[in-house]
Amino acid sequence: MENNHISILKNTTLTAIRLFVKLKYLYLFNNQIKIIENSSFFGLRELYRIDLSFNRLEFITSETFIGLTSLATLTLTGNKIKWIHLDAFEDLESLQSLKLNENNLKSFDKYTIRNSLSLSNLFLENNNLEYFKSDSFFIENHFLARIVLSSNSLKNISKKMLNHLLNVNQIFLDSNQISFVEDFSFIDCTTLQILDLENNQLQNITSNYFKGLNQLRWLYLNKNQIEYIDSDALSFMKYLKMLGLNENRIKFVSSKIVELFQFGLIELFIVDNPIESIESTIIKKKINTNERIKKFAINTIKVVNGDLERVNFCFLNQNRWLFLRQSFLHYEYY
Repeated sequence: MENNHISILKNTTLTAIRLFVKLKYLYLFNNQIKIIENSSFFGLRELYRIDLSFNRLEFITSETFIGLTSLATLTLTGNKIKWIHLDAFEDLESLQSLKLNENNLKSFDKYTIRNSLSLSNLFLENNNLEYFKSDSFFIENHFLARIVLSSNSLKNISKKMLNHLLNVNQIFLDSNQISFVEDFSFIDCTTLQILDLENNQLQNITSNYFKGLNQLRWLYLNKNQIEYIDSDALSFMKYLKMLGLNENRIKFVSSKIVELFQFGLIELFIVDNPIESIESTIIKKKINTNERIKKFAINTIKVVNGDLERVNFCFLNQNRWLFLRQSFLHYEYY
């Protein structure tokens, strides 16, 4: 039923469809649906997936999806949704993926997904989210693995917001307006591997910003306003593989950051910062170039035997080098 001109989904519209009691997939995307009458899907107890993306829905009532106890994937991408009833997903006890991206939501309440204890993927990017109702974003959830909150209007991250995310693996908070992260905000996210805070307004990274993220592999902090990173802010991230710090205001890089190369760090991006010095006695590299060194780039750096045999990329170009310790870099000209 996709790619039609349906504007109102009436209870009677799906009467014939209900004869297919074993129906598992229902596609209604790319229509002009503004209204779904209450109980329109009632009786389709084996329905596994509904796709209502790119319609004109503005509201989700308490009875829109009533009775869909087997529904695993609900796609509402690209509508105009600005209000969701607290009981809208009450019957969706089997829900695993909820896509509410590209709508007009300004707030989100954790109680909306209180019964969806199997939910593993939540997509809320490209809305107008400014805050979350209730003390914390989520009630305890043992399955939620991916949370996408990119391209919203969030201004801060509080300690209570991310409580009880016991098995979260990926959190995307890029392209918001975040300027403040409360200490220990990620303390419960002990299984987190990807954290994206790119393109925000962060200024200083303190020692307790990321406490608890001992398993983190990828940390994106590009395109912020970071001037200072506390020496202990990242030192406990022994499994970190990629650190992105491009396009910030960093002048000094602590030895604690560089020492991450001794553990699992493979990629370090520090492009376009006003760096004046890097404190380190570890990095040993060979420069393969005919030009005198003015700035470091991917094509001029070659890793040789030493502590950094696993390093693939170390972008240091577009800086304003004033000083470089001899112990930081051992080079040879050809």
